[in-house]
Amino acid sequence: MADTKISELATLTSVASVDLFAIVDDPSGSPISKSLRADVLKDFMETGLTMSGAIGLADNRLSRGKFEDYSVSHQVETSSSGVLTIDYTIGQSVLHTLTENITSVVISNPPPTGSYGELTLRIVQDATARTVTWGSQYLFPNGVDHVMSTGSGDIDIVHMSTTDAGTTWFCTFVQNMS
Repeated sequence: MADTKISELATLTSVASVDLFAIVDDPSGSPISKSLRADVLKDFMETGLTMSGAIGLADNRLSRGKFEDYSVSHQVETSSSGVLTIDYTIGQSVLHTLTENITSVVISNPPPTGSYGELTLRIVQDATARTVTWGSQYLFPNGVDHVMSTGSGDIDIVHMSTTDAGTTWFCTFVQNMS
């Protein structure tokens, strides 16, 4: 086997607990060949992995996961010339403090069609009663758009979800959470 390429080895259709996996430790430094038994790997996987850093799935599936003690990324957004632009990939929890009337809310980079995405937007009213105008892609209960609370420091929360790449956002809201 020492002179056989890995790509030329027979493919297993099932794994026995005594089967071995070939491991090359530190391949870029001083490589050392080791083996790992299938039952040891199984025990390790079942007791849980502790990881740090990011895992990029690039819109691919993670099946049958159970999430405990998780969070979503939070972003604080400002508006410019009446436009509030939210990049979905930065975080699905958004805080915006009004400093001008919002004439357009734009959500860029939503999940692709067929995938579910949701976003929670907290809007804080400033000392001057500001307004938010919602486009036709934002659907609210009974067809009545959210109207911003008018008291200084009032906080309105708008929860949005989409399954069609942001063509339509289904929205609910709670007003005056101050």
